[in-house]
Amino acid sequence: METVVTGAFDNARSRDLRLLQEASRHGELTVLLWDDESIRVATGQAPKFPLAERLYFLRAVRFVSRVIPVQAPLQREVLPVADTLTASVWVDTESPLNDQRRSFCKARALEYRVLKEADLDGFPEIAA
Repeated sequence: METVVTGAFDNARSRDLRLLQEASRHGELTVLLWDDESIRVATGQAPKFPLAERLYFLRAVRFVSRVIPVQAPLQREVLPVADTLTASVWVDTESPLNDQRRSFCKARALEYRVLKEADLDGFPEIAA
């Protein structure tokens, strides 16, 4: 089963790694990584780290199977490249968009899993 998460992952922190770790428990993890222009549009600022650096970082994370640079949609309740994606699960964090994203997934027969803040707490042991 392929699992997907999406985001900028600009200035990634331990909580972002916890998201990737927890998401990978649902299947091989693909990260849809926002390109630099998508970050500019979303935040009004240039990314702290360029796409090449964010790609390198995410590809080095053991929980991630592949990273696909994407243009983030203007509608945040949809997955970028949803029509060409082979994933069967979208893992997300709690947000005001959860209900809309759940509807989007239901219409495309995707499973939608929301990780609560408590799911990302702490620093669990990682098996060798």
